[in-house]
Amino acid sequence: MNSASPAPWDCDLTSEQVKRLNPSQKAARTRTSLARKVELLELYGRVGVAREHADAIPTDRAKLRRWHDPSSKLWSWSDPQVDAPGGRNAALLARFHDALEVIRVRRGERRIRMKVELDAKDLVIANLERQNAELLDQIAQLQQRVGAVPITRR
Repeated sequence: MNSASPAPWDCDLTSEQVKRLNPSQKAARTRTSLARKVELLELYGRVGVAREHADAIPTDRAKLRRWHDPSSKLWSWSDPQVDAPGGRNAALLARFHDALEVIRVRRGERRIRMKVELDAKDLVIANLERQNAELLDQIAQLQQRVGAVPITRR
């Protein structure tokens, strides 16, 4: 049975520990983390973003570099060449931008759906307020007919 131990670079490391990695380990760490981040954003594009993760969505390359989440094995990096548009990871960066666009569209569609629902509820509320006013008016008229003391609103 072959049980490979986890890569020494694929864990939460301090900046000093990252500096001590050899160049191929640093490259594997950043490329793997970039790929994981893009895959997670693509997943969010397909199924939506949970509220607790919404603020973590990186909206630009700098935020993508700083995005750090040890529980998802997402590591930050400082070298802008890792995510440069024409760089060695250009295909992943293009997928990053595509995923962000899908998320933006989903959020926009959600906002539109919410506005439609709110508009419908506003109409129901306005109708109920009108009905309440009419009923209060009817009560006041009945009280006047029978000589009762009018009800005052609280």
